[in-house]
Amino acid sequence: MQPAQFGQLVCSDTLVQHLIERFPGTASLKEAREGKYLIGNSVFAEVFGLDTHACLAGRRIQDLSSNQVPLDCQRQYQEWIVKLDASTRTFHTPVCKTLIGYRHEGALRVVDIYKLPLLGLQGKTLAILSFGLDKTSQVNLNTLFNYYQKFYPVKQAVSQFLHALRIADCFLESPTSAEVRTLLVMVEERARKYVSACRGLSPKTIDIHIENLRSKLQHTHLHGLLVQLRRAPRGLHAV
Repeated sequence: MQPAQFGQLVCSDTLVQHLIERFPGTASLKEAREGKYLIGNSVFAEVFGLDTHACLAGRRIQDLSSNQVPLDCQRQYQEWIVKLDASTRTFHTPVCKTLIGYRHEGALRVVDIYKLPLLGLQGKTLAILSFGLDKTSQVNLNTLFNYYQKFYPVKQAVSQFLHALRIADCFLESPTSAEVRTLLVMVEERARKYVSACRGLSPKTIDIHIENLRSKLQHTHLHGLLVQLRRAPRGLHAV
């Protein structure tokens, strides 16, 4: 099998391409100097809304945009990636960092990013191998909602969060942020005293939130919604 050549970098596709294609998370290889992607896997393409992983070639992280994500949030994520690349390229050493990323449709991703330098014969970093492991399912719901509120304007944060949990269609009218907070505590425990203590609100206010949630639901009851959320992947709503 012929080795694959990426600019000045020559490597066996059984070592790099096979690894990228088979990696369970996002994986890609980019030029170290210009930051242009050379290859990526299907997971990477799906996350960024590309038709195929072949569409990645020649693009930079700044070229991967989404109409569903605020531009300033996209730029922040892109700047993080550029800084990680610069560190890997400059010091010729691997780096790892947990970032809050996004999918092209707007759902947030808590992802561990690993950057590995591929060195040439003179010890310079010619390319950067990147891997991303999605750990969103390990984040508790309250923390995840915090990320959405930091990433999006108030109403959009609620909408995107409900869509990410696949419960947006359960509501005839969108709940408020406060009502979502109460709902998330009820996933752990329905007792009014517990919910009141966790939220730092009076039992009367909690009752109002619960009644509002019930009035905004369609085709399901509050109990059924809580059951659905409790059946989320293990660790998603763990404290």
